Amino acid sequence: MKLAAVLALAVVPLAVQAALGAEAGAGARARGFTIELDEPAAAPVPKSGPLVATIAPFSGGSTTLGPFRVSNFGRPAPPAPKGKPVSGKGAARAASKPAEPAEDADDKDDDDGKNEPPPEPPTYVSIDSSFTATNRNSSGFNVGVTAAVGGNLETSGARVHIEGQTLATCCVGSSRAAPPPPAGATHSSSLLVGYEFAGEKGSIAGYAGVNVQSAPETVKAGAAQPARTMHIGLELAADVYYTPTESTMMASNIGFSTHEMAFFARAKVGYAISEGLYVGPEFTAIGGQDTRQQRAGLHLTGLKIGGVQFGFAAGFARDRRHGNGAYATISSRVTF
Repeated sequence: MKLAAVLALAVVPLAVQAALGAEAGAGARARGFTIELDEPAAAPVPKSGPLVATIAPFSGGSTTLGPFRVSNFGRPAPPAPKGKPVSGKGAARAASKPAEPAEDADDKDDDDGKNEPPPEPPTYVSIDSSFTATNRNSSGFNVGVTAAVGGNLETSGARVHIEGQTLATCCVGSSRAAPPPPAGATHSSSLLVGYEFAGEKGSIAGYAGVNVQSAPETVKAGAAQPARTMHIGLELAADVYYTPTESTMMASNIGFSTHEMAFFARAKVGYAISEGLYVGPEFTAIGGQDTRQQRAGLHLTGLKIGGVQFGFAAGFARDRRHGNGAYATISSRVTF
């Protein structure tokens, strides 16, 4: 009997404690709480004393009440996992660890540089050529080579320019010159050195050097062959190219030679009808001791076919020597 009484006294407190715990859990589930048992940070609760916690509802978030962490987000608690339970500290660490943001595919491509076009290789030499003809039996062909010294053409630096030109009385129409011009073509060559300032929106270059010219003289009566003369002079030149906006451009070329005080000036402006392709007006003036010519027309600049860039121009030419008429110009540029 004594043994039975002792056992009853020991079992009754345990039953009361279990009933209290079940009632608290049911109430928490009814109010949408989730109760997780954490390992106590302080000393363990004595075995002989009851385990008691005060739980109060709140609108959201989480808090820690002694050995319990209570969460309430206004929705019923999720069912317990069927797998191995996670301890209170492990769950707390998982909840406190920030989620890693998903990597954006576009950012990854930008970082790798796969979508960026490869940069264009630098150029070191350019070859420019042009042919102009009028309907008054006057024409000219010009070719020039420009090379960068110690760098490339896209950056500022020293330049060397070699140019050759041929002027002839051909190939369309008839000249009104009186007396008629001497038979044969005039040839000139130039060797210039200079410096070019290159920027994001354009460039400006200046040159100085020597010019050598070979020209025919008027055929004398009884002469078997026309005589030719050679002249040497100082030549100055400047080139300007400027794009004030993405859709506009301005360009000019100026040259002067001390031989016969000859000069050449050309200016044009353009509006972009597509990337790198401009259309607009142009004006040209050519002069010397016995030559005066002015041109006004329209140009198309920047037409690329393969690795060659072409330009076209046409308009009206006023020529004091050969007579007024129409002119047409075709030009090309290649770099490597």
